[in-house]
Amino acid sequence: MAPGRGDPAEPRSRVRLDATGGLVLGDRYVIPAGEIVVRTTTSGGPGGQHANRSLTKVVVSWRVAVS
Repeated sequence: MAPGRGDPAEPRSRVRLDATGGLVLGDRYVIPAGEIVVRTTTSGGPGGQHANRSLTKVVVSWRVAVS
């Protein structure tokens, strides 16, 4: 079974936050918190009026070329 796909012997994620809020990827990479942009938007699609007017979708971006 592939790691992170339900195998209890494997960790689900190698991503965590450090003390400054940076995103730690595995054991080698850290994306500083100031370089991560988080925004919310409507999810769109089916789901009724509440789903289409509530900010239920989260978009996280990071500009690799600027980092």
